[in-house]
Amino acid sequence: MREPHTCLLETIQHQGCHPQIRECSRPRLRHGVIWDFVNKLRKHPSELEILGDGEQVRSYIHVDDAIETTIITWRKSTNSFEVYNIASEDWMIVDEVVDEVMRVMGLTGVRRVYESILHGVGWPGDVKRAALKIERLKALGFKPMMNSRKAIKTAVKKLIEGLNGS
Repeated sequence: MREPHTCLLETIQHQGCHPQIRECSRPRLRHGVIWDFVNKLRKHPSELEILGDGEQVRSYIHVDDAIETTIITWRKSTNSFEVYNIASEDWMIVDEVVDEVMRVMGLTGVRRVYESILHGVGWPGDVKRAALKIERLKALGFKPMMNSRKAIKTAVKKLIEGLNGS
């Protein structure tokens, strides 16, 4: 089953608006950094393998904000084709994401094991810094409800609830 936001994006892209979404935090995650960290820590709560050097920069946006931005761009775009960066106004390094995940899970003293290749990234094709400018989006009236830290914390809580069957 496809998630509702995927269907919404396909509809909007068909109408000439192309939102560029990076690092979307949502409760039904099944891949990505939050899913990876939560599952690794559930299996081995004393040690966490981190792909990269922990210093990679990312902007995280909650799915609710991503949907809102998608609707705003669809409604307010005036050209036949527009591209908008969809992100929050801030960013975090991966080590700060680990801190938030551990805090929500109530873990301390976890040993971090970094698996870094090339220039500190975790896999071929990964980038060290992915912090998108969203000025064009803000000019349309978008104001994120959550910063990156809150998006991560909210997604981790909901993911754990889902995994625990709550």
